Amino acid sequence: FDPRLKETYRRQIINYLNHKNPYTGLRYADDEAIVTWELNNEEGLVTTSLWYGMNGWPDYFKTELRSQWCQWLAKRYGDEAGLKKAWGELKPDETLPAPSETMAPLLHQRNEYPAARQADLVHFFCDVTNSFNQEMRDLIRAQASPGVGAAVVPIIFDTQALPSAPWLYCDSLGDAVSFGTYQVTFHSSLSVPPGLFIMDNHTVLD
Repeated sequence: FDPRLKETYRRQIINYLNHKNPYTGLRYADDEAIVTWELNNEEGLVTTSLWYGMNGWPDYFKTELRSQWCQWLAKRYGDEAGLKKAWGELKPDETLPAPSETMAPLLHQRNEYPAARQADLVHFFCDVTNSFNQEMRDLIRAQASPGVGAAVVPIIFDTQALPSAPWLYCDSLGDAVSFGTYQVTFHSSLSVPPGLFIMDNHTVLD
């Protein structure tokens, strides 16, 4: 969501995909030996932000994300009266369009806030994530020659590592979905079956 880091990411994609393999003479963007591209690995902004908030973040990033949140609300509801009508209430120090709305509720606060506010925060984080993913997918596609390589192979947005319907929804908008599977105990399978962190029954409908 940070414009500076997004531009750095864009430059990384352009530089990487236009690097020429010295052995084949092909740019990575056109190399058909590469079967897929992935934007992130276990980044999960939508989930980690809803679970843990911005605790420990530098002030710059807190301010930037809160500003985008309030801009999103202003675009959605127009003014403070529209926001109050949708949410039913605002905290005493919250005003719109000033960037003062708290990034809430987090998961553990969900019973303390109206359901409409909960839905808006999830929607906002999904929009932030989806906007980034779509922009970077388009950029990857644009680096390749028509009909080959990065122009046509599947692009995965993120590898999901925790059960989360919003995270899965964002990933499902990519060309393929990737899950991480972890072995969480290292006992011998002869004595104790190994434990696996696996999400074979997790769907968007959850």
